[in-house]
Amino acid sequence: MKEILLMVQRVTVFILIATLVTNIFSGTEYKKYLQYAMGLIVIVLVVSPFFKLISRGIDLREWTDLTIQEGISGEDGRD
Repeated sequence: MKEILLMVQRVTVFILIATLVTNIFSGTEYKKYLQYAMGLIVIVLVVSPFFKLISRGIDLREWTDLTIQEGISGEDGRD
C-alpha cells in the first residue's frame, strides 16, 4: 500500500511542476515537445514501481492480495 501512495504522491508533484513549466513556456514553439517529454516521464513514474516489484521476484498477485489484506485490516483499526 505504501508503494501505491508513494507513486501517487510522486506523480502528483510532478504534474504540478509540469503544469508550472508548461505555463511558463505556453507561448513558445517548444510547448508540444515539453508536453511529450512530460508525458513520457509520467508513464515512467507510474510503471516503475511495478518493475521494481517484478525485479524483486514478488508475484503481482501475491502483492495485490497482501495489499488488499493490509487495507482490510487497517479499516478495522487492527494492525
